[in-house]
Amino acid sequence: VSYIMSLYFLLKLQPFFSIYSEVSITIAPGFVVILTYNFTSNENEWIFDILMLTQLTNYSSDGYTLNGTFSEQYTITMLLSDGEPTSISEQMILDGTVDFTGKETGSFAFDNFTIEFDFDPNTGRIFNIATSGTVSFDNVDVNEEFANALKEGLNEV
Repeated sequence: VSYIMSLYFLLKLQPFFSIYSEVSITIAPGFVVILTYNFTSNENEWIFDILMLTQLTNYSSDGYTLNGTFSEQYTITMLLSDGEPTSISEQMILDGTVDFTGKETGSFAFDNFTIEFDFDPNTGRIFNIATSGTVSFDNVDVNEEFANALKEGLNEV
């Protein structure tokens, strides 16, 4: 959110434009992240669309080997009135499966797990937190535990 507020102040002078970028980053052998970023604006709204696609191919760390593909998609919408932010909403969608071997063997999977919330730019308060989709660990549903941990983390911001 602080990144968005910084962008807000930098872009306030030029409110009508669009930016698109895509970059592939190799974090380590077998660990690649493809980042796609799109920003559009008009006088009443700024929209940030960010997609991070992580590809793990025999990536080893801390006694584990990871394989799989995982995506994180963010849509952040900032509404403006007279050039000032009045509200910010965010939607995050997690999707994909990662298998791991080593110290333990198993997998975790996200099937369009979505978390949505609103952010008050004046107070910094996060509210209206909602989740949907599924999360599993070794084919066991852990939706509630994962959603509660995310909500707790957001409430601490």
